[in-house]
Amino acid sequence: MFDCLSIKADFRNLCANAYRKGDKKKLKKLLKDIVILITKVNNLRIAHRELWMQERKIQGWEILDKRYGGLIARLETMGSRIERYL
Repeated sequence: MFDCLSIKADFRNLCANAYRKGDKKKLKKLLKDIVILITKVNNLRIAHRELWMQERKIQGWEILDKRYGGLIARLETMGSRIERYL
């Protein structure tokens, strides 16, 4: 579940390098990885929310919810832009 953070950490750089090199084969693979990464981030969000609700009050979760949602939206946009490029 937490492996999504290690994948996400360098993902943008991998995409940018493949784009600069014109490596469409690598970009196609990264496009598939985006779908996997979105699923992993969403699973992390759900697990984090469950833990939050057990240990804290509801207040404050909305900030983290927005951050997770923003990350998922940015990944979807990245995937859309790569698709259009390919």
